[in-house]
Parts: sequence; C-alpha cells; structure tokens
Amino acid sequence: MRVETVAFEAKHLFEMDLRPSEQVRLEADPATLHKTACLAQYGLGATLIIDDTIVGCFGFFEMWPRVYMVWAFPSAHVERYAMVYLRTVRRYIRAIEETHQPQRLQTTTVDDDQHNRWMRFLGFTNETPGGMPMYSVLGETFNTWAITYDDKGGAS
Repeated sequence: MRVETVAFEAKHLFEMDLRPSEQVRLEADPATLHKTACLAQYGLGATLIIDDTIVGCFGFFEMWPRVYMVWAFPSAHVERYAMVYLRTVRRYIRAIEETHQPQRLQTTTVDDDQHNRWMRFLGFTNETPGGMPMYSVLGETFNTWAITYDDKGGAS
C-alpha cells in the first residue's frame, strides 16, 4: 500500500469520489469552488492519497488568534482506509498543536454514530449533546466538537 499526504488543492474535491452526502452538500452551495479555492490558497490543508486514490482532504483555518476551525472531506473510500485516515488526521492535529499552540480547535459534523465515534477517537469533545437541528443545507442535525487547551498547551 502506497500512502502519501500532499498539499490540498481545490481540484482534489472534484477529482475524488465523494460520499453521496458530501456530494449533495457541495452541489447545494454554488460558492463551493470559490470557498475551497480560498482554503487551498491559505495553504493549510492536506490530501491523503492511498494507491493513487484520494481518501480524504482536511485542513484548518484561523478564526481569530489561537482559535482554529478544522475541516475535512472524506471520500467514498474512507471506510476501507479508516484507520490510516484517522491516524493521519490525528497526526495533522498534533502538528497544529505543536506549531500554533491553539487555545481551541473546533469543527462540526453530522450527528451520527460513525462521525461521533471518529471525533472521540481524534480527541474532540461534543459541545452540543442532542445536536443542532437544521444545521446543514440538507436540514440535517450536526454537532459542534472541540478540543480546548490550558495555558500550558495541554488538552483540557
């Protein structure tokens, strides 16, 4: 198995086999290409490729000093490579912690068993038990997840 992580480019989202739910969400927002181009230009993203197949794209951006939003677009192949994907994302999060000393990392995900299990594996805490109804363009319930850090840089 050949595993590589490369710098995220907006075109990766359109080259990968998206899961049906992500495909619908991306198509529902006509500004998707512009938004992903901005993420790529900011330069804080990566794409995981295994055996020439894009498994997922992920990254982060600063919302304000020391507070970062983490984002991810897993592909339809993420299930097959789930542990490699999750370990790669976890290493990426550790690199954010070391490089940027955040006080908070946060993200949102669909409120389902798989996303909830994966977010806990990555070290995030669910801040919205019961979810946020009607959050997505599809009217789905989402959760907000966060890792917060004490003044010494440790996760709290």
